[in-house]
Amino acid sequence: MNASPADANDLMTEDHKHLVFRLADELYAAPLVKVREIIKMQDIKPVPFMVAYFRGILNLRGAIVSVVDLRMKLELPCPDPGKGLLVIADTPTGPIAAVVDDIVSVKDFPPAAVDATPPLRTKIPLQFLLGIGHLDDRLVNIIDIGSTLSSDDFAVVRRVKDGASAASA
Repeated sequence: MNASPADANDLMTEDHKHLVFRLADELYAAPLVKVREIIKMQDIKPVPFMVAYFRGILNLRGAIVSVVDLRMKLELPCPDPGKGLLVIADTPTGPIAAVVDDIVSVKDFPPAAVDATPPLRTKIPLQFLLGIGHLDDRLVNIIDIGSTLSSDDFAVVRRVKDGASAASA
């Protein structure tokens, strides 16, 4: 089925929409097209021998989902690790849940309004930072939630998921 010009314009507009969320006192955004859903905090099963920001896994309607605390990943204050929301994002290796403090809005960040190579030093790894956008008078770090875990981390998670699937079979 071919898309009509109106459908193509809708898709192009959707590609620029981002979910803006708060981590500590900072604003971050992620491409909305990769966000599957937002849910309240769930019970998270810890996974041994993982980096500190990898909180564990959860069972989301029968699917095992990896959970990353973005506050810890970005070395931001995390006063209560049991609070926050989970942003479920699609990645090439499956869904991942990112712990955030609060959802702020959905914002359109067209490519012309994003500095993809900002001249600054940041704690955010380059493969994770998509650019810097503007929201009113504040700057917003635009990130790729799917890049929070390394391929080695995903390999450990895959083994845990395979073990959990085998145990429930």
